[in-house]
Amino acid sequence: MCKIKLYHLFRLGILLIIISVFGSISAAAAESSPFTFYNSRTPLSGPCNLVDGPDGASWVAEVLAHKIARVDPKTGKLEEFDIPTSLEVAPHLRLPLPQPISFLCGINNGPDGRVWFTNAVSNQIGRIDPRTKKVETWRVPTRASMVEDIFPGPDHAMYFAEPASNKIGRFDLSTGKITEYSVPTIAASPIGVFAASDGGIWFPEFTGNKIGRLDVKTKKVSEFTLPTPLATPFVLRAESHGSLWFTEFTGNKIGQIDLATKKITEHTVPTPLSGPVSVTKSPDGNIYFDEGLANKIGELDPSNGKISETAIPTIPGAFPEEIRFGPGNAVWFTELVTNRIGRLDLS
Repeated sequence: MCKIKLYHLFRLGILLIIISVFGSISAAAAESSPFTFYNSRTPLSGPCNLVDGPDGASWVAEVLAHKIARVDPKTGKLEEFDIPTSLEVAPHLRLPLPQPISFLCGINNGPDGRVWFTNAVSNQIGRIDPRTKKVETWRVPTRASMVEDIFPGPDHAMYFAEPASNKIGRFDLSTGKITEYSVPTIAASPIGVFAASDGGIWFPEFTGNKIGRLDVKTKKVSEFTLPTPLATPFVLRAESHGSLWFTEFTGNKIGQIDLATKKITEHTVPTPLSGPVSVTKSPDGNIYFDEGLANKIGELDPSNGKISETAIPTIPGAFPEEIRFGPGNAVWFTELVTNRIGRLDLS
């Protein structure tokens, strides 16, 4: 029997419970608000990860639909593109949604000018050409790996996480070959990847409660245990002030690991039980994160560790999922439940 990892069920459970309570309510920002919202065209599509694409638009993976959306920051126009999907991981899975589920969530730019993505249920990685909209996909060798997140490495390759198979994958752009590297901790559930300036591929271990590093040259995997037990490190996607920054969902903290010393420091989010999900860096080096259970965006100053928070004008339980600095000097984020993409202008 194929298995869906704990964190996928956790994310999906939150989404379905809140949808059953609030339906598809959409909140509008006030005219003077620094927030702007763009509604997804597909009902209950579940906007997940997003990236500032090579064409200057925001590209969004829709976790509950077989689609990738594109938002033009100048016009606000939102387009969707179908992604081929076959349910390798759970072919008989049926949920009360208007379309088959895909867990298409990871998305990032590649060095080839394409937008790359992961499709967990199809056990595939793929790419879409922003110009022609052509889609290509590749199957991951290990079955039911629930591939999640993707990031360009320093060696003309795309790296991705395989939480169900406990591996980090590498796709060689020159040869099309996929290589997989096992994580030492059993059932660690690596759920993200990030290429840091030290040449390593770093990743959070959701159930392993560690931060891992794959050396691109030696292929050795090192691991660093978090001070807080059961912190569930969720997203590691920012580098600033000589450190990497990540979220601790149940730990309610923003973590920091020094690239030189590997020392881990944790910064507690002021709002209790806020559920920090994702993290990004602005051009000034500050760290922004979204609070999935508190409907807020936080900002952390790396120079002093001070955290400030801004409430998102939305419904209770909107669950902001992903955050990235993007076009227009703004922080862009997704809301799983309200089915939209948000933008917080910083200027």
